[in-house]
Amino acid sequence: MRRPIVIGLTGNIATGKSEVGRILAALGAHVIDADEISHRVMKAGGPTFDAIVGAFGPEVVAPNGQIDRAKLGAIVFRDRGALEELEKIVHPAVIAEVDRQIAGCDGVVVVEAIKLIEAGMHRRYDELWVVTAPRGVQIARLVQMRGLTEEEASLRVDAQSPQEAKAAQADRVIENDGEVEALRGKVRAAWTELMAKRAAIGPAQRGDPDDAAAISAALNSNGREKMSFKAWISRHPRLTAWAVLGVGMVVILVWSARNVGLLPGQWATLILSTFLVAGLCVWIIGWEKEDEKEDPAVAGPAEPKEQQPVPDEKQEG
Repeated sequence: MRRPIVIGLTGNIATGKSEVGRILAALGAHVIDADEISHRVMKAGGPTFDAIVGAFGPEVVAPNGQIDRAKLGAIVFRDRGALEELEKIVHPAVIAEVDRQIAGCDGVVVVEAIKLIEAGMHRRYDELWVVTAPRGVQIARLVQMRGLTEEEASLRVDAQSPQEAKAAQADRVIENDGEVEALRGKVRAAWTELMAKRAAIGPAQRGDPDDAAAISAALNSNGREKMSFKAWISRHPRLTAWAVLGVGMVVILVWSARNVGLLPGQWATLILSTFLVAGLCVWIIGWEKEDEKEDPAVAGPAEPKEQQPVPDEKQEG
């Protein structure tokens, strides 16, 4: 049996990760929903049930004998240490079950998980695909599909790790900023490219480390190069903003003073000063954003109208 190509698929809340998974499934991929698996391993009799009750107490067990996800969520979303403890219990069981399912597949396997990168699962797969969306689009989707207020939606969006950090690690970034049909077109294009690469790899057999390495190398041979510039921008947002703002301000300066008749030294001083002012502006804006994130009234967990799910529960509309 031919070794499968395994894609790790992730994205923040309301980016459309699950929709991308559905499109890939329609194209022929075998999609493994790691978030759904996390629900199953926490059920009574499952591999993590006893450990969760032991760590968080019998009060997290509902009258029906199952984990009360609302009560557990209320604990872990207010205590970072408790959240990490829960993830230490749940993630290994989820990874083991995902690996078991992958072992029975061929073709293309997509592992979909909101905590894919945080759990380190992406390092086990051939490619990492990250779905992104503009913050305003995320908020609008949450307001429309879940009935949240804009403030509640903003808090949920801002509580997650930055999209830019995830995109910087990706082999492919799919931006979902428009209609579903546009998203389908982007996914189909990515799928076509993936199939072309797979056809060029040859009949690799599962279990052969050399073939596994060859598949990974072939898939990533140009993916990282294509992403290098965008990844650099994602890793250095302030430098990028400084450069763009500085160039824009210099262009405006040169155009406005084109008939003044300045000497070369005066031009150099003005241009340098303009870039320094641009950098100061970017630094001040970034400073203010950091202050907002540190302010629990801005970035702390929302008190939603509905109970928050436990960490690995699917959070997309």
